[in-house]
Amino acid sequence: MTKFIAAAKTQAGTNHPVNEDRLLLDGNVLCYGLVGDCEREMGCMAVFDGVSEGGHGAAASTLAAQAFAQATQVFEADSIDVLQDRLRMAGERAENDVESYAARYGLPVAASTVAGLMVAHDGSAAIFNAGDSRVYRLRDGVLAVLSYDHTPESRLGGVGFEYSDESVSHCIELAVGLNQGGRNLEINTTTLFPGDRYLICSDGIDGEIDLARLQQMLTSDSTCAQLCEELYAEARMSGSTDDATLIVIEIGE
Repeated sequence: MTKFIAAAKTQAGTNHPVNEDRLLLDGNVLCYGLVGDCEREMGCMAVFDGVSEGGHGAAASTLAAQAFAQATQVFEADSIDVLQDRLRMAGERAENDVESYAARYGLPVAASTVAGLMVAHDGSAAIFNAGDSRVYRLRDGVLAVLSYDHTPESRLGGVGFEYSDESVSHCIELAVGLNQGGRNLEINTTTLFPGDRYLICSDGIDGEIDLARLQQMLTSDSTCAQLCEELYAEARMSGSTDDATLIVIEIGE
């Protein structure tokens, strides 16, 4: 059995009237506020970033988060294979719900990115994402990006690559609701080790903070809840005006 501490925060952008990000923690979908440090043994934790016009991004991210909340309950006897099956089911349900919403309102695009970590009782875990929301891991002082950005930049040059064509730069090539022929979620497995720290975030957090600074901050002695506040403040000071959502997780000894 692996125990871990998790804390989270989500906040609307500085020039956004509505937060189009959503946060999933302990089966609850949140659109505002800070969740303080709490010890857990298993569960699904994820961030969602709505993509649409006219405020419909909030509906897209809410529908996606609710679908994941309903489909990703974790029980003590669950294996990592069962968790992966539940994530696929969640992705399919979220895809259908978001597509139905877009059709109902005649929207050309309604979708949501997602990134998260689903932990089994035995300490095995699944990392999942679609779009440019990310999962990071700090292990032995080294920060790694465990998710994959589904963007032209990442496809052509990897994390940190700047694509010169502004017309497609920062476009999302995979997200829940984009109807990519049944492919709407990337899932990989990992093993949690004592002392690991994980950061799950929307691009309102890491879009303005480089990898070196993220590594430096995650290496500090701050608690998970303190890191949520510190990373949020750093993103704002670095110029982020976007909606911002993050979850910080620390694996126990």
